[in-house]
Order: sequence, then structure tokens, then C-alpha cells
Amino acid sequence: MHQPKPWFRASKSAWYVQHQRQQIRLGEHPDGYPPPKKSKAGWNAPPPILDAFYKLMASDPANLPKPDVILTAQVCDLFLSHSERHNERSTYLWYKHFLQSFSTLFGRVPASDPLARREHLEGRPPQCRDRRQAGLQLGRPAGHPVPQPTP
Repeated sequence: MHQPKPWFRASKSAWYVQHQRQQIRLGEHPDGYPPPKKSKAGWNAPPPILDAFYKLMASDPANLPKPDVILTAQVCDLFLSHSERHNERSTYLWYKHFLQSFSTLFGRVPASDPLARREHLEGRPPQCRDRRQAGLQLGRPAGHPVPQPTP
């Protein structure tokens, strides 16, 4: 399979890459860098062009890791990183407070597997598995029957 690489188009004095059957412009050749030159290994793209190229390649969904490889803790960290950049500080701290305990419980579980999260809790007390049941059992001694609603 062909690996995309930046290449220079002299008529436009700009760098391009062939990505998903389209020619995408990475930018004009920056000042202060040696002129573009092609060798057997490819073009000598300057660092700003390489940065644009790597950013484009990283944003392609085909290059993302498989869902069963991403852990819940990683998703939480990515969300918090995004939240810190795009929300007010108080909102970020609120998210961080609640995601900390969630990540402690489910951090090592694959983010793509909701059943694994449920199985992860099987060994925990019943009130941690079902919030409604936990509310009903609160303050009752062990083995005390939970009242059922009458029809």
C-alpha cells in the first residue's frame, strides 16, 4: 500500500499530499528554509510542512487505534484535555471531579466494551451495581427484603 508523503508543486510554490484520492494543500514553502529538492527518498519538506502533514494524517479515522485497544481512562483524559482548552476553569474542574472516580473504577476497561464495565462491577456490593437498588437498600440491614411497588 502506498504511504502518502508531502511533495512540492513548483507552479504554485506550495506543498501537497495525496490523501484519500485528493490532493490536499499543506501550505506554501516557508521563508528561511532551503529550496525544495527531490531525492530517491522523497522531497526535503521543511518542519512546518511536516507538522501540517502529521496533523492531517493523525486526524484520519483510519489511523486511529482500534476501539478495543483504547482504555476508558484514556478517553477520560482526552475529554478532560479538550474540556480544559474549550471550557471555563470551573466547568473543567467539575468534569475532572466526577471523571476521577469513574476512571478509578473503569480506567483499565476497554472503552468499546460496555459489558466489560458491568462485569467489572460484579464483585462489588449491590449498591454499586444498580443506583436505584442502592437507594432502596440504603439503611436496611443485610437480608432485609426490599419492598416492591404494588400494582
